[in-house]
Amino acid sequence: MTSLSDKTEENSTENKFNQEEHYFKVDRKILNIASVKDLGKAELLLYLQHCRAINPKKHLGCSLVGKKNTAKLNLGLDPAKIEKTQKLLIDKFLLRERPDVKNGFLKSIPVEVLAFPDYTPPQDKKSEGAFKPNCINENQHRTYEKGTYINLPSALIDSGILKDLRRQSIFALMWLYDNISWLDYWGINPYLVHKKAYNNKGYTRKGRFGEGFRQSIYKKSYYIADKPENVFLSKDLKFIQGNLKDSVEEVIDKELFYSKPVLIEEDLDDSEIIRFIKEIHKGIIPFDSQDKNPEYLFSAADKNNQKVIWIISPSDKFIIKTPDYEEFYKNRQENLSRQKDFYSYDDFKTRNSKHLELINTEEFWEWHCENYPETYKSICEYFDDCRPHAIKFYDGDMDDEIAFWIYCDETRFDNPAEDENFLIHTILPNIPIGQIMHYNNYIKRSE
Repeated sequence: MTSLSDKTEENSTENKFNQEEHYFKVDRKILNIASVKDLGKAELLLYLQHCRAINPKKHLGCSLVGKKNTAKLNLGLDPAKIEKTQKLLIDKFLLRERPDVKNGFLKSIPVEVLAFPDYTPPQDKKSEGAFKPNCINENQHRTYEKGTYINLPSALIDSGILKDLRRQSIFALMWLYDNISWLDYWGINPYLVHKKAYNNKGYTRKGRFGEGFRQSIYKKSYYIADKPENVFLSKDLKFIQGNLKDSVEEVIDKELFYSKPVLIEEDLDDSEIIRFIKEIHKGIIPFDSQDKNPEYLFSAADKNNQKVIWIISPSDKFIIKTPDYEEFYKNRQENLSRQKDFYSYDDFKTRNSKHLELINTEEFWEWHCENYPETYKSICEYFDDCRPHAIKFYDGDMDDEIAFWIYCDETRFDNPAEDENFLIHTILPNIPIGQIMHYNNYIKRSE
């Protein structure tokens, strides 16, 4: 459940009415209504519209829903249908008209959203449930006790998108918002519902990190999060308004929610307990292909208890910016920045092609002989078998002029690729990286 601070509760409606980030409250008991006979789609839409339209600063907190504008923009209902539907909601003690409240120049009669009535579910599919006035609250005025309501963004109503959803999907939306935990689960509680790939691990090896990446991941595997194809639902979950799996797919297709890949670890003793490791962001590893076709790539130790699942979250337009969300968003941006810095760092220590370019000059070996004579002498031993060949072309001190005969045209290799392979696999590993970095800094200062 989304938690709100006292200050946010106080300001949620009063100071944000008609603003982009405004949200409204619906009693959680509404999720107990299963039968279409008890609350059809038209009734549900109009009830939510009245809940959204409440403004405590005007009309004693009553709702004034213009039948023409509301019918056309938000509900997809004609005025006559709205009037009939509203009477049904009044008969079920969900609303009551308040002709005693002044409505100014507006023609609509103010409507009060009542404390949610007591509801008895139907005994079978043929019968209807029963609504009775709230027995706890004698005057039936709506209250906002913590833990009794679901917070919904007003954009759901104002966009008019709900009229295009099935009734069960509207209930699914409310259920999803009721199970958001930003700080614990980064979205909807994955123990209840998440998306996953057909592959049990949820990811596949894609390749290896090459030159320029940090030493900690250089030559190690990187992976791609597999496309989520299935919706996971907890066996203990109860959703009585229809098919929750289909509804989750629908609200994602309508871009009200989306799914994001998260790397998790399962507890070794109890696989049902998971630990979040990191969110996998699209396109942050700087491969050339990522610029044109970004993918969900990541680095990780490939453990048996590790997998990728897709956490379901509201899309940006339909997020309620609670304090918990603000803290989550801040943490998420910091994590994204760290991942970008980690992958984009150009590590000179893994730039083998640059190292080869540096040592493949006569100047390097002259400098190396002068600054690191012991290392230089140990490397000379690898060229001992070249002396008979090299001496035919050069008459001089072989130690001091090793660069000349090993890199001149008359080398022991007829194949340049073989020569380069020898340098990379035999010579480079015997030159400490610190010495190559020292030389690189030396020539930079000399430029």
